[in-house]
Amino acid sequence: MNNKKISIWGVGPKLAIITTIYSIFIIIIDFYAKPLFLIKLLPQFIFIIIGVILLIIGIPYYLLSNKTINKAYKEGKLCTTGVYAICRHPLYSSQIINVSGIVIFFRSCLLLTIPIFMYILLRIMSRKEEKYLLETYGNEYLIYRNNTGFVFPKFWKYLKNK
Repeated sequence: MNNKKISIWGVGPKLAIITTIYSIFIIIIDFYAKPLFLIKLLPQFIFIIIGVILLIIGIPYYLLSNKTINKAYKEGKLCTTGVYAICRHPLYSSQIINVSGIVIFFRSCLLLTIPIFMYILLRIMSRKEEKYLLETYGNEYLIYRNNTGFVFPKFWKYLKNK
């Protein structure tokens, strides 16, 4: 078993800092070159509706994930209940959903690279967390990891069982 406990924040602070730096760079480019990246395929209100829906999903999803992980972390347990029963990193996926909801308001294909960047960065950065969880919880985590989605549920597993 691993004796060094990982922070409850995991890779979140590093992910936030790097994503913020990337976002500032992308927002500046988008500001000066808006016509090049503006998505004109659909009317603005469609993007607003999609953005609001994503935020309506993402904000409660974040709050629920946060509450669930805090309880398990305090107890020193592997969190596999609630939203963690279907997704290993719901805090991060809720952040990706929320950022997607915000950037979609601006109808910019360049700004849509921000949540994509977050996902790719998370895939790279979460290896340390996943290694820690495997070292700490062993086979329990291995089974959990194999049966749950990384940041989004494995919907096909649920559909197959129906």
